[in-house]
Amino acid sequence: VAKKPKGFGDSPAKYHSDVIFLIGFPVPEALKSFKPKEGVDRVWPGPSAIYSERLSAKRTQSRLNRVMGTPSYQHMTIRNWNTVTKLVSMLDK
Repeated sequence: VAKKPKGFGDSPAKYHSDVIFLIGFPVPEALKSFKPKEGVDRVWPGPSAIYSERLSAKRTQSRLNRVMGTPSYQHMTIRNWNTVTKLVSMLDK
């Protein structure tokens, strides 16, 4: 969470933001499964996760769901940014 890309998750009215946590799988290898659609999807690598945003107005055109059909998906779990920040807040208490 602390290493999120600058501005990630800061515009919930404009973007749907998700974190794809990797389970024992290298980020560079996982990134090969992502084929972001220009003007819709944005993807950033993290230390052990991938950050993904979809333009809300065009979210039905997003390619994020295609990741679920790849072999690397078995090494991933996807959570939306609101869920991630709420879990961190709970842990901090």
